[in-house]
Amino acid sequence: VQVHGGAVQEEAVVSTQSTGGVSLACAAAYHFSWQHDPACKYQVDSAGHYLHRIPLEQLTSPEPVILVRRDDEVRKKLHNTVACAAGILLVYQLVSILRQ
Repeated sequence: VQVHGGAVQEEAVVSTQSTGGVSLACAAAYHFSWQHDPACKYQVDSAGHYLHRIPLEQLTSPEPVILVRRDDEVRKKLHNTVACAAGILLVYQLVSILRQ
């Protein structure tokens, strides 16, 4: 592979910009669409950790689906932090390209 005129560097910048743009778009879509929906706080307990808490006489299905309310604030903060960092990098790279 021969590098002529920084072609590899330009390709990396375009790749980073598109990834940063997708990250921002996903974070914005999540924030404005269903972040505040109360149903998104519930996740399926596929491991069966909470099955022992339900009395057997109340079960009407041989394979019950158990929903557990989980706090996802840490995950939201991490996702938003990564998206903001990608956005800052995206803006920085666009400004540096426009200044050239």
